[in-house]
Amino acid sequence: MIIINPLKKFTLLFNAHTNTFLNKVSSAVVLLLILSFNSLFAQKLERIEPMFWFAGMHNPKLQLLVHGENIASSSVSLTYPGVKLLKVNKVENPNYLFLDLTIAPAAKAGKFPINFTVKGKKIFSYTYELKKRDKSAGRIQG
Repeated sequence: MIIINPLKKFTLLFNAHTNTFLNKVSSAVVLLLILSFNSLFAQKLERIEPMFWFAGMHNPKLQLLVHGENIASSSVSLTYPGVKLLKVNKVENPNYLFLDLTIAPAAKAGKFPINFTVKGKKIFSYTYELKKRDKSAGRIQG
């Protein structure tokens, strides 16, 4: 007949549950850290307004509203002949940026990327379009 010490049985049972519990807790902590790190740098562009603009407008200044999750933590750059990024304006809400652009009179209609980076790593790019301005006399109807 084998006699099992109840205290030893409890200790073995407790250790088995503790190890399982600790494994689950450590897995949960690692997952939580990964998710919080990703959300810290996660950007999701929801919209840019205006969605497009026109080449050859009288006023060369254009301000774009950029809305997206945590977008203010990114740096912005663009390269297109005749279009210059003057300033990136950050506001209290981290989900908004305002981009001040200058569009030269000689800028041609076309598409160009607006790049968003965090710590030098490109997160995403948005293709912005300058459309050809219709200057025909009959275009305006009242």
